[in-house]
Amino acid sequence: MALAISPLLILVLSTTVLAMASTHHEFKETKMSMYMHDFTAGPNITDIPVAGIAGKLWVFNQFGTIYVNDDSLTEGPSRNSTAVGRAQGFAVTASLDGRNALSLISFVFTNKKYNGSTIEVQGCYKQYERSTEVPVVSEARTQVRSTQPTAFICSFLQAKLLIFLASLTSIMALTISPLLILVLSTTVLAMASSTHHELKETKMSMYMHDFSAGPNITDIPVAGIAGKLWVFNQFGTVYVVDDSLTEGPSRNSTVVGRAQGIVVTASLDGRNALVLLSIVFTNKKYNGSTIEIQGNSKQFEPIREVAVVSGTGKFRFARGYATFETYFVDQPTDYAVIRSNITVQHY
Repeated sequence: MALAISPLLILVLSTTVLAMASTHHEFKETKMSMYMHDFTAGPNITDIPVAGIAGKLWVFNQFGTIYVNDDSLTEGPSRNSTAVGRAQGFAVTASLDGRNALSLISFVFTNKKYNGSTIEVQGCYKQYERSTEVPVVSEARTQVRSTQPTAFICSFLQAKLLIFLASLTSIMALTISPLLILVLSTTVLAMASSTHHELKETKMSMYMHDFSAGPNITDIPVAGIAGKLWVFNQFGTVYVVDDSLTEGPSRNSTVVGRAQGIVVTASLDGRNALVLLSIVFTNKKYNGSTIEIQGNSKQFEPIREVAVVSGTGKFRFARGYATFETYFVDQPTDYAVIRSNITVQHY
């Protein structure tokens, strides 16, 4: 009852970390399909915009718009089909052209087989494509058996638009239709005991071009604490980012992709930020593949290290780390060049 009157809640966190070492591990594969029922209007709304750029419409194809969703999951496409759980999370339109969103969703199972378990999804969702792939980055269970490890390792999920398949025109109907059904095809790999899986290691360097003001702005605050300035060192400020990535530090260097996602100033003193980015490749070698980054960025340090939690395409099941190093800053134009070194292990 003290919770009702006390401003302080203390949580005890019990964490199990499963690290891949030099030993061999056997993976088991689980495949499942389900249907996600999404209402963007009406009395049964399940997907609602909560933040965006001031003066702009908060719609799915407007850069900077953040949606929170709680969609039902069913075995079949009918709303009356057997419920298997809920899809709960948020999506941020993270590309300047409004085509890509960074999606972070928990699939919370309520059916008998997986009741209490969750699957965590984080990745670049290509909103205008009929089929898009995003990674599953982790899993949790409410009941743990001593004979089986608790952590699911990264996998991938394909979401196919079931209703709006015909053309780009019909996909644009999302802005006026209250109902969208996604068919979700999920592959999950869980670690078990022992056999051989060979990992490849890929290292790469690239440069992020970040504009926080001016006509070419790529990094913009969309939410923050009321009455406070929405700046990078103010606790609670949320930025949406769509920076170009090039091979070299010059803006005229060969483009390799985009860094799209959100950055949240998550420390009270403003020194640390939570970074959630999709590295979306457009170059010939990795075109269509993504690398998903999540981690605590120490904003005032010269080199910041964050985790690679998964990937898609040529980087499915990726794990690794990335460093961000400020290479150049032009304060009058609010332009910065950030060198990123990425090391990933993948199959």
